[in-house]
Amino acid sequence: MKNRIEVVGAAIVKDGRILALRRSDGIDQVKHKFEFAGGKVEKGETHYQALMRECMEELSLEIEVGDFLNKIEYEYPDLSVCLSIYFVKPLSGFELKVHEEARWMDYTALDAAEWAPADRTFLNSLKSGFIKFRKAQNSDVSVIREIANSVIADPQKSVNIIENVFFAENVFIVNFNGEDAGFFAYSPSSDYDRDLTDDGTYVTHMYLKQFARNKKIMTKFLANLPRPVYIEILRENITGVNILKHVGFRILKTVKGSSADGINDNGFLMVLN
Repeated sequence: MKNRIEVVGAAIVKDGRILALRRSDGIDQVKHKFEFAGGKVEKGETHYQALMRECMEELSLEIEVGDFLNKIEYEYPDLSVCLSIYFVKPLSGFELKVHEEARWMDYTALDAAEWAPADRTFLNSLKSGFIKFRKAQNSDVSVIREIANSVIADPQKSVNIIENVFFAENVFIVNFNGEDAGFFAYSPSSDYDRDLTDDGTYVTHMYLKQFARNKKIMTKFLANLPRPVYIEILRENITGVNILKHVGFRILKTVKGSSADGINDNGFLMVLN
């Protein structure tokens, strides 16, 4: 009978990339292949304790354990592995102790042929993106500030957004592959314009970091909002207008004194039915 071991792996993520570690030893199937940091769960350990210990032993890396990604059973010729992967946030620098190479990889560049067989089974999930929405709390103002500052070049515009976002009835943080990658905010449409329908939604903020764009996050967010959905956008934001058109919005009218991003300028009121 094969020996069966329980193993945890750390999907260490930062700025839309994942840390791939190439093994320098091991059985033929994994030697010189990329893998996630991690290892065997020792007797009496929780998964979180094992992840923190393994990352310290392998990388001298302090971590914060995040969401659970998935678990698989994998059969090597002489070994059965139960592998659980968690997203992990690095809290310090690292140094290699047991690996021959470390490489920060974009999700689109993950090549299954370069990875250990058990680890490669998680790559498709990372490429498509693990997406999670959570309702923002007042304590999340620092998260929103960091996202706004990373997305918006104009410091004053960023300040306006941070000051105004919590006036919306609903504010959600977007988590993509274990990282806070954007935020959305909305309220009933009648709260913003008495001429709009009482049962509709007015989106006040919709921002994503670059690495989380083109991942169908906006479509997933909009899918559960009461229709019609309205959003106001500056008319010179041609890229933004075209993105909204791509997901189904149409221009309803031109507005003067646009409230979009708190800037007094001409804008479009767009609608998604």
